[in-house]
Amino acid sequence: MEIEQITFDNYLLSHHEPLTFEEMVNIHKQIITLADTTNEDFKEYWEETVKSSIYYSEIRGNWNFMSKAEKMDRDPFRTSAHNIVIDNFILLERIFKINNWDNRSWTESLFLNGNNENTTRKDLDEHRKRIGDFANYLAFVYSLSGR
Repeated sequence: MEIEQITFDNYLLSHHEPLTFEEMVNIHKQIITLADTTNEDFKEYWEETVKSSIYYSEIRGNWNFMSKAEKMDRDPFRTSAHNIVIDNFILLERIFKINNWDNRSWTESLFLNGNNENTTRKDLDEHRKRIGDFANYLAFVYSLSGR
């Protein structure tokens, strides 16, 4: 992809369920306002979710600069990092359910499915890219907040 083609506008025109910036902001706000952010389980899993998002985002951010051979070499690591991000969001959803916090708004926006009793990675397969995109948003926000 050409440098001038790598823009947020072009991302929004893509055919893989793009999230607008406003949607990402809203999902983030819903998670942190609907949870008891002093709850130890929430804090632990939120930190893991953000850390895995940052790791995944680093791989995704470098993807455009890799040769085909490098991509083939790194693809299993990217997939594994992506799976960890998805698993962490599933665990976060379970923390919400265990504590009877409203999770419907953010999970419907992020997962694009109804409120499953026990969401699995297989349930989210067709929305992997969307979840990965939100992980990149979290990495962006936490990077900006770290200055």
